[in-house]
Amino acid sequence: MQGDVLAVQVVLTLLHCTAVATGIFRLYRRHQTGQIDYDDYVAAFALVLNILFFPTLWFPKEEFTADLPPSHERIMFSIVSSWFVHTVWTVLLWATRISLGLSITRVLPKKTRFYYATWILIYVILAGGIAVEAVSIAECAISYRVWSKTAPYQCNAGVVIYSVFTGVDVTSDLLLVGVPLWALWRLPKLDRKSQIAIKIGFAANGLTAAASLVVGIVNVAVYLPDPCFVLRVATHALSITSIMACNSLVIVTSLYRHFRTKAPILPQRHVVATPPRPVEQPPPPPCATENYLSTKHGSPDITDYTDETSTSARPSGFSSDLSGPSSSGQPSGTRLTLTVVHTDPSFFSASDLSMHTIHSQSFSDKPISVDSQ
Repeated sequence: MQGDVLAVQVVLTLLHCTAVATGIFRLYRRHQTGQIDYDDYVAAFALVLNILFFPTLWFPKEEFTADLPPSHERIMFSIVSSWFVHTVWTVLLWATRISLGLSITRVLPKKTRFYYATWILIYVILAGGIAVEAVSIAECAISYRVWSKTAPYQCNAGVVIYSVFTGVDVTSDLLLVGVPLWALWRLPKLDRKSQIAIKIGFAANGLTAAASLVVGIVNVAVYLPDPCFVLRVATHALSITSIMACNSLVIVTSLYRHFRTKAPILPQRHVVATPPRPVEQPPPPPCATENYLSTKHGSPDITDYTDETSTSARPSGFSSDLSGPSSSGQPSGTRLTLTVVHTDPSFFSASDLSMHTIHSQSFSDKPISVDSQ
């Protein structure tokens, strides 16, 4: 029996560490993305309460005998520890529910009835938690003179109080389950991210509702082999479930975004490198004008060239449009078009072909101007 108890405690300890890790990851992720909101503050508060509640799993079992009355210090430790466990555990549960409700409001469309209904539900859960805790404290305060003098020196609120607590607890979880279902049914045009978040909230609330129902049954059960230990295990299991459900929305969406955007790893294949084909350069055009023209500072020097009436004396690289003199003997606006093709790369740098057109007003002594095209 002692070995079974130790094994259960070790398993619950590992689960507590996992729950704390999910809470730390949630806060880190929200801080990294700059999206910290009210639900994260409430979740951080619940995480601190869970860290305080976790050591009670390893508290030794108090055994009192009628033959040897306990000391006053031992009695006070039992009273304080029972109040501490009950208060921390109850506030932790309601904080996780409120945080989960606030997380659902972040994915619902603003200014819709589902959004306002979720906020109303959050306030109802807060009021219900305060009311249940106030009734429990009042009941224990009234009966303090009775249970403080009787072993195990812990307040037993009774079946009625535990039944009310379980009813309010399970009802709040079911309402948190119903709101996401209602939103999915009535808002079919939600984007994929919002639909995934709402489905996660629905599943998380369903899990906490089932755990709350189990704890409620254990509270009112009579025939158990070790009711104190079973109740301790059930309360710790519910706190772990609540913390994980509270952080599941951020955890699952982060994992979904990570694996969805990750590039798939393709299988490596043997690739044979093929050398590039050599680029064939076109043959240079004939350049007959280089025998007649020379370049000077990047422009042709043709001042020594004179037109010949004989076409056989013209180089093959020239084309001219000449008209004879007018009847008055004066040169009539004669136009000479000279096209020079250069293939020397030192002559130009902008292109592989430089065209120069020579225009002259007449065959007078005026110098011929050169326009570069």
